[in-house]
Amino acid sequence: MATWNVSTDTQTITVEAANWLGALSAALPKLGLSQGSLGRLVCTILDGGGAEATDPVAGVKLRIVPAGAGASAAPTPVDTATDVLSSDHLATATAAAPPPAAPTTWVQKMPDIERMEALFDRCADISSASDVRGACDRALKVLTDLVPTESGAVLLATRSREHLRFASASGPAAAQVLDTTIPAHAGVAGFSYEFIMGVAIDDARKDERHYSNVDKQTGYKTKGVLSVPIRTPDGASYGCMQLLNPPTAFDGKDLDVAETVSNALGAWLQTAML
Repeated sequence: MATWNVSTDTQTITVEAANWLGALSAALPKLGLSQGSLGRLVCTILDGGGAEATDPVAGVKLRIVPAGAGASAAPTPVDTATDVLSSDHLATATAAAPPPAAPTTWVQKMPDIERMEALFDRCADISSASDVRGACDRALKVLTDLVPTESGAVLLATRSREHLRFASASGPAAAQVLDTTIPAHAGVAGFSYEFIMGVAIDDARKDERHYSNVDKQTGYKTKGVLSVPIRTPDGASYGCMQLLNPPTAFDGKDLDVAETVSNALGAWLQTAML
């Protein structure tokens, strides 16, 4: 067991845990936060094995670092393979995936106010989809239009919950990964799905959770990763949405946009199952 310091702006708690996530979970009650807040935290991985987490509801920021680590550790860039899944009991659509995006063409990020206005307008596109593939394709198109990125994917859990399937994909390796699966616990995608957490990483190769098999199979080189759970209104997780290799590092506002889009997709999926 390693020793970790978990800090807010006003206090620091020292706990023992195998990793930063275990430390965070153990420290939450001692910091006056409920275990339920773990599922809504937005996390950024730090060099040295720690992380920073923000609770958007409580407005609390936390820092988790190995005991004795400097307080100014810089965020670690993460590189992860594209992990997208599609659910067996929902996979009824056969529409073609969106065409791969040209890796050298980047969307110009619009001003924040315009981007948020466009976001809420475009989420209506998702609600009008007639099948699962169509809803996933529309959600990914909305997200990649608003957040500059080279590749993206929607991963949905299979009926057994043992795998995540690429239900939609864009970018250079899209045709190779579409409708393939990865283990549900694997990679940053599995982390977002299982722990219902949003994560932004600058260099996945420095993150132990990186699932490199997809890169090896496709020849793709994952660097920056943004991953958010597909969460339903009642808190269930159906999978995750991912963006890979942005022209500049992902930021908190990109995470906000991604979570809004993934929540809209989660609401559509929940309704489709009723």
